[in-house]
Amino acid sequence: MSGLGVQNGTRNESSMEEKFRSIAEAGYDGINGMQPEEGKEADQWHRLLDQYNLSYSVNAYPKTVEELDDFLCKAKSFGRVDFVNVQVMRPFLVGDQAVKLLADMAELSRSAGIPAYIETHRGTITQDLLRTVEYAHRLPGIELTIDFSHYVVAGEMRTVSDEAEELLQTLLSRTKSIHARVSNGEQVQIDIPMVTILSIPKS
Repeated sequence: MSGLGVQNGTRNESSMEEKFRSIAEAGYDGINGMQPEEGKEADQWHRLLDQYNLSYSVNAYPKTVEELDDFLCKAKSFGRVDFVNVQVMRPFLVGDQAVKLLADMAELSRSAGIPAYIETHRGTITQDLLRTVEYAHRLPGIELTIDFSHYVVAGEMRTVSDEAEELLQTLLSRTKSIHARVSNGEQVQIDIPMVTILSIPKS
């Protein structure tokens, strides 16, 4: 939600209530963002989520099980987090150690009663497609937030081969949340041109 209301630097950023209203009026039914601080900020979020009937999920960036545990405790205290989107900030952890860390995080999520979905993202434990597919095979219960744009860029996938498609489908079967972006194989996200929809009268 950061920067909402700013257009080419010509407007001040919208107030929190204006942001919630804009999101609801645009037809969205939920917000994914950072967790508000306890106190007045958290109270405001509760009020606005109720007022605009929006669901809510949050992002976490732990390196360890302990860091995720601390985050889940805060999310549980807030009381209305549908799930936590987790970028595990250990890009150079591989093999058995990585599998153990992910397994421990999954168990922690189950114990806390808050779903924690591991995001596919460069610069994290899911740095590349092959590594993440290995996790999926070794941890059948792993639940993912998919952002395939990172793998499209890392593999310069201007087209998707049958081999890549099979790997991507393996991850989709473990997917609980999707970050939808359009990549051109060299950039993670490109602008989508506005398309004019014509109303054609029936003859």
